[in-house]
Amino acid sequence: MSIEVSAYYIWSYHYDHQKKLVNALLNCTNLLSTTLSWPDIKSGDTKQQQVENLVDTCLRYPGRIELLVDDLFSHERDSQNMLKVFDVLDQVIKLPVPWKEVTHLKSLLTEACGIPNHQELLNMCGKCLSTEERLPKEVSQEPKDRDTVIYLTDWLVRKGRLSTGKVPILEFVREVGQSVNKPELNIWVNEMTAHFASTVVEPVVKTVEKNEGHEISTTSFLTPLHLVIVLEPKSKKSKKYNVQAWLFEQGKNYPKQIHEKENIVLKELPEQIKQARGKINQLLIQNQNRLTLEFFLPIDLLLSYPLEEEYLPQSKGPIGCDYYVLVRPLERLQNEDAFLRLCKIWNQGEKLPQSFASCARWLTEIDPKWGKDLGKVFSLNFKPEPAFLGELIGFGTPIVMWIREETAKERHSRLHQEWSCCRLADIPKTLYEERCSIFWDQDKKHTGHLSLLWDDPTRVPPSFQLGPPT
Repeated sequence: MSIEVSAYYIWSYHYDHQKKLVNALLNCTNLLSTTLSWPDIKSGDTKQQQVENLVDTCLRYPGRIELLVDDLFSHERDSQNMLKVFDVLDQVIKLPVPWKEVTHLKSLLTEACGIPNHQELLNMCGKCLSTEERLPKEVSQEPKDRDTVIYLTDWLVRKGRLSTGKVPILEFVREVGQSVNKPELNIWVNEMTAHFASTVVEPVVKTVEKNEGHEISTTSFLTPLHLVIVLEPKSKKSKKYNVQAWLFEQGKNYPKQIHEKENIVLKELPEQIKQARGKINQLLIQNQNRLTLEFFLPIDLLLSYPLEEEYLPQSKGPIGCDYYVLVRPLERLQNEDAFLRLCKIWNQGEKLPQSFASCARWLTEIDPKWGKDLGKVFSLNFKPEPAFLGELIGFGTPIVMWIREETAKERHSRLHQEWSCCRLADIPKTLYEERCSIFWDQDKKHTGHLSLLWDDPTRVPPSFQLGPPT
């Protein structure tokens, strides 16, 4: 049974996208008299600085962008300036339903008379979900910062269309519409039914790896864009590396190599990442909030290199606050037996759709009996030795989380408790949010000293795949 932790989360964004949103909001004449009066927004000497501070704050706290847009729409309605704001939001923070339509729906619900009470809304929402889901924990009691119906609307919109074909937000609005006299709700449902009918469902993809004539079925939980970067030493003790970057894009059968550079030193890697990212900027405009960076590193760097804390040239924040950042073991990529064990475990029982708690193994020190838990996720509240991490990698453990500093123990323990209420597939997102939160809480000093090894065998560069590519 999975539990969705929250309706809102911190949006991933680029600073050039932030600038686009600031420019669009500057044209909205009602902005200064409304949201800029929020007490935690820093003042500025100019309107430009005030709006920049507003957007910066809203992007750092879950649910604030939604509050900003809802408040602004109540004043601007369908003005040309408001439409430009919606256009920017659809480019940089994508939702399954266009921002204009989501905001319009919430406006209709706010204006409607006879909205069911809190518990009745929860019951209606529950009917729209699959049997594997529960309501967000924040609505067990009425939310403090917005109406229950608005909170549930934002949550259900993000679910889009389920693999069963069900669209929870449409079913929810139909339910609510039967209790209120608001014909516009039925019109909205009809229009959005047509919208979902014209979009393609993103299914869980089954792929097949081939090795010496044998097929290895693997389950892929691809998000639209993954940039997979391999950092390979020139020799066993060399401090020089070759870099390759591959783009894995959902819907494309074969990844595309977009960058390659030989003989770099480690301090040059941020520039190489920037160059690789620059070659997919157009795709990022459409899918940026779902980009994941995956790095194949040798074990010594997995344990010592704080990759998610690196700053790309001219960037104002670390990459761990711009993207989901995952690390992967180069040694397993280069070891056929270890990779085959990974493939077998990855698909055994199709673990990823299940809850974290059902397949997690929590350790506070090395346990000599860990082998009985082969196939589980390991959450290590200590920094592992290379030999122990090497054992986990060699035997096919697909996901390992660990701390790099003693000071991270308490925070990692709290994260583990939160993860116990999550789907396993949501771990990269929740870790990203935690890294962002730590970064701002710690005055931009670090992102928590937390590493996540997430080794999905469906995303392997062709030059490292077993057997010839097909």
